[in-house]
Amino acid sequence: MTRRLLKRGLFRYVTGVRRAQIGIAGVCLLVFAVLALSPSVRPLLKGVMLAMAAMSSLAFAGRVAGTLRRSGALLDKLGGEVRTSFRVDGEGIRLENPLGVSSVSWRMIEDVWVFDDVWLLFIGKVDYMTIPVEALGVPGASELLRLARLNGRRICGRMRG
Repeated sequence: MTRRLLKRGLFRYVTGVRRAQIGIAGVCLLVFAVLALSPSVRPLLKGVMLAMAAMSSLAFAGRVAGTLRRSGALLDKLGGEVRTSFRVDGEGIRLENPLGVSSVSWRMIEDVWVFDDVWLLFIGKVDYMTIPVEALGVPGASELLRLARLNGRRICGRMRG
């Protein structure tokens, strides 16, 4: 895993999972802009709306930046790049890297998002695992998709090639 792939995974997560939240924030900012231009809206209400819009935007940006910073710091501790091997079987996915070995069973995985550069495996509603496509290889990627379908997991996107 490299910093570039880490950023790509986070970008895919934010623009996928958080798309609705980003859309709602955009609509709120648009409504704020329209109301702010209206002379009939009281200055106090305009200030409250601006503060709410600013706080939500800063909280979201802070969360994304914090995730990237923590993950980047872990990569830096390990020399800037972490070689992870993945094994996919009927039980789930096994990861092995310098930090240790961990397994995730199919029962824990909810969705598999397939992109050209990274795949995201969602564990529960919020957590996800970033898997670089090159770490899987074509046979591993095909097997992961086959087993995900077999275990009733939702697959979003598609594998090219």
